[in-house]
Amino acid sequence: MERIMVGTDGSESAGAALRWAGALAGATGAQLLVAHSYLPPQAELDPGFDARCRADAEQALAGWISQAGVASAIPVLVEGDARETLGDLASEQRADLLVLGSRGGGGFSRLGLGSVAHHVAHHVGCSIAVVPVGSELVAGAPILVGVDGSPSSAVALRWAIGAAASTKSPVTAALAYDAMADSYPHPDLDNWKYRNQAESEALVEACRAPGVALELRVVPGNAVAALDDLATAHEAAAIVVGTRGRGSLHRTFLGRVPMQLLNHAVRPVVVTRA
Repeated sequence: MERIMVGTDGSESAGAALRWAGALAGATGAQLLVAHSYLPPQAELDPGFDARCRADAEQALAGWISQAGVASAIPVLVEGDARETLGDLASEQRADLLVLGSRGGGGFSRLGLGSVAHHVAHHVGCSIAVVPVGSELVAGAPILVGVDGSPSSAVALRWAIGAAASTKSPVTAALAYDAMADSYPHPDLDNWKYRNQAESEALVEACRAPGVALELRVVPGNAVAALDDLATAHEAAAIVVGTRGRGSLHRTFLGRVPMQLLNHAVRPVVVTRA
């Protein structure tokens, strides 16, 4: 990971995302870009008003970076709606990871995911992390990865192992399955549970890296609930998943599991792209 970009608007959630991204950049040695998207006035005012608005936005951005205690960050100011500009900016800057708070300063607090994070998650070309309020990246905290043997989960597991090598974290790969599978009479490879387990075991063995503790846990239940419960119980640094697993519709960018985790998980969620 060479470049991390985090979007901020000064909200509490954006502050958590900025601190989380700063800690990850510090651990991995990645360059950190802190981006703020602002809307210039639409009405024709005096000639100097646009310049004053930009200067105010630059000052606010510098203040948010200072308040977060993030060192060596590069501020980036861009005009326009954050829903449209942040994804494009991440592509232009060749960011490996875009980090956002779960919601910004506007919107309805009862909703799990703000409009900016929701839109960007569906359209950004790089991996994305969504950080809820109160989250901190603690060195050594475990990283949880959802796996099912699919190519998408392989990308997620490799990303997690790479991050864990820098943060000195153990990695738990979790395979969730329908508990009804336990009532099937024969655990042969025609049974999807055992097929996915065999493929996930092979994936874990293929991805092992020196210095990173890695285990596979097979847990009954809904994948979203199982991952969220495990992450909460073990105070995970993040839940990492691919864009879609075996059960997702390929016409959608994000599958059911990553989308529900982004909306409801109480720990940071990273959705990886190849």
